[in-house]
Amino acid sequence: MYPDSSAIIEPEGGFLKADLALQTFQKEFVKLGGLLLDETQLLSIEPGEIITLHTNRGAYVARNVILCLGPWAGDFLSRMGIQLPLKPIRTTVGYYKEKLPSQYGLGRFLPFLYDTESTHFYGIPSNEYPGLVKVALHNGPDIEPDKRDQVEADWVMRTCNQFVRDVFPGLEPVPTIVCLSIYLSIYLSIYLSIYLVKPTEPDKLTNISINNIYLSIYLSIYIFYVFHEYFSFPR
Repeated sequence: MYPDSSAIIEPEGGFLKADLALQTFQKEFVKLGGLLLDETQLLSIEPGEIITLHTNRGAYVARNVILCLGPWAGDFLSRMGIQLPLKPIRTTVGYYKEKLPSQYGLGRFLPFLYDTESTHFYGIPSNEYPGLVKVALHNGPDIEPDKRDQVEADWVMRTCNQFVRDVFPGLEPVPTIVCLSIYLSIYLSIYLSIYLVKPTEPDKLTNISINNIYLSIYLSIYIFYVFHEYFSFPR
């Protein structure tokens, strides 16, 4: 650590294997009778007592619908008259090789968040790929999700490489593996802000500052408030 820096250690902190969690969720969903439809684009929603979902592969009906739109949320909801301050961002994730085996492995190194006045980094011990530590800049260029490769984003990796070079001398400063990721950002410092608007109280805005881990929860609440007057939910 630098002399003028500070740190907080959370003994109960950790990290989630998102890919494994998603695969597990999908397997359990199918096991319980669910149907997964790959390569199926949602085009529009027709509200009513029975909700109709129009896709590029036909129409589907349901009594209840949960929207998990991810980076496509802003564009799709705007076509339905719902405006949210959602900004899709593309970032680049690097996996950096340990110079000494297990130096940054589980049990010897911790998941971390590293914040400065202008940048935010995070990292995970070598686990997903043996001997490789995941480090990423929590930022990137604004994108359209379906055109995510049509942007200049080399600066993201350059910034991350310089961070590794300055802070982690035990890692090779150039990543062995590079992955792309897209996500939603509504960043205000280290927190996110979203606005929840109840249709019954359209003039009242409730501003909630939340850590980004709660974004999906509050976004789901927002969508419920918006849609509950248009859709009929069975009791």
